[in-house]
Amino acid sequence: MNPDPRTVLGEPLAATAIWRTVITSAGGRCTCAGACGRSHARTENRCATTTPAQRLYAAPTDPGIPTARAHRVAAADLAAWCGPCLDGAHRRHTPPADAEPETSALFDLPDLKESA
Repeated sequence: MNPDPRTVLGEPLAATAIWRTVITSAGGRCTCAGACGRSHARTENRCATTTPAQRLYAAPTDPGIPTARAHRVAAADLAAWCGPCLDGAHRRHTPPADAEPETSALFDLPDLKESA
């Protein structure tokens, strides 16, 4: 039985055209240049992880974008990431627990104080 080529190449089940574009433009290599906390000094300051050796993900170039909002990022703002670099970058760019939560203007109430 031959393996499914999507599994061998690490392709996702959805948005494969976008994933292929991002991974191809990155040369099939993780684009991390230290956002994960490692210097990648021995590999020209870029992660050496390639596909199909390891699965690569098309994720926002800015690791500070919360995972819940990543689906809203334009394809041009995606980069190829290996799992360890993506996890490391998210850890380094996660706001501290005591940071003010992001609020939506939808729930902002007008100031109802009457001026005297």
